Amino acid sequence: MPALARGPTVVMLAVVGLSGCDVPLCPPGPDGGLIVDTTPPQITCPGNITRPQDPGACTAVTTFSPTFSDDCSPSVVCVPPSGTAFPLGTTTDTCTVTEPSGLSASCSFTVTVTDTVPPVIDSLVASPGTLWPPNHKLVPISITASPTDNCDPSLSCRIVSVTANEPVLGPGSGNTDPDWIITDPGPKVSPAVLGVELRAERAGGGTGRVYRIDTTCADASGNTTSGSSTVTVPHDQGH
Repeated sequence: MPALARGPTVVMLAVVGLSGCDVPLCPPGPDGGLIVDTTPPQITCPGNITRPQDPGACTAVTTFSPTFSDDCSPSVVCVPPSGTAFPLGTTTDTCTVTEPSGLSASCSFTVTVTDTVPPVIDSLVASPGTLWPPNHKLVPISITASPTDNCDPSLSCRIVSVTANEPVLGPGSGNTDPDWIITDPGPKVSPAVLGVELRAERAGGGTGRVYRIDTTCADASGNTTSGSSTVTVPHDQGH
């Protein structure tokens, strides 16, 4: 710069860094003026994400990438970060972009992981499993359901129906009905002990009556699985 004459002089300065943003702050001039970066960065999060759990897990590893723009070389941090094993339910994720001058911007979205795997009924037992003698009386039966689930320890079970392989009123039935009553249908938390009453009777000319009790178990996400147990009224004690 050449020597300046005495008196006021207008000087034009251009401050350019290697990337256009490497000089976020210039030293103050005689009048105290500063050159600063006042343009904040911009960031856009992905849309809300909904996905099922990973096989054999109660989480879902989820990846994503926000988009951002700035004249500088900003850093981006997401909490939780991309690649996290997100738990079941809805988690809010916040991403923040920060440039060297300290200016920042944030956005948020949600990651929802759904449970899509039904429980498994490990054991479904009717007790007693055989009714004798066939005296046409209603007999209390307990139905014990023991389901398991890879994510939900609190499962519930209920009786949905009772059927038989013989008509309610027929030869040897004693003309009595109903032949079954669901006394304790549930739902109950597992291991669930439910209850029915079954009539100890069968057709005289048949091979025996078989009652079928259908039970459904569900997890907190509404996934269900069904199973059945049977109670037999044999034709005679030899069967």
